[in-house]
Amino acid sequence: MFQQIGYLWAVTAVVWLGTAFYVITLVRRQQRLQKELQQLEKTLADLSQTPGRG
Repeated sequence: MFQQIGYLWAVTAVVWLGTAFYVITLVRRQQRLQKELQQLEKTLADLSQTPGRG
């Protein structure tokens, strides 16, 4: 009985660690995409202000 509870705690811990890892991965990916979007917006703004283009 107590051994089964130990397994349950172990599986629960693994699931929570996996979930935390996944969330951290998503946050990092979102931050990279946000930086890329800002760079693209800056590039577009620079191109629209450059005379003789577009």
